[in-house]
Amino acid sequence: MHCWIPSPIFVEMDKAFVKGGLYAIGNFLITPYTGKYRCFEAGLHIVFTITTVISPLIEPFCSIPDEVFNFTNLKNIPAALEHDSHLIGK
Repeated sequence: MHCWIPSPIFVEMDKAFVKGGLYAIGNFLITPYTGKYRCFEAGLHIVFTITTVISPLIEPFCSIPDEVFNFTNLKNIPAALEHDSHLIGK
């Protein structure tokens, strides 16, 4: 799931994360994802707030890959180029 961190709290929240780390996150919102230039197709995303709590997991119970991809059929790409709702290069 995608996460949005509003600009006023980004600097402080960004310090809490390390690439590859796993975290328990609480006190966030789940809202419709309707933004322009979307990076994924899901209809919802997480939004952090000033009360969001981020806790690193000391002993993670699972392993999550660094990169995850969501592929689409090639036949869907020409139609997607006609809209500016997703990030697509020509």
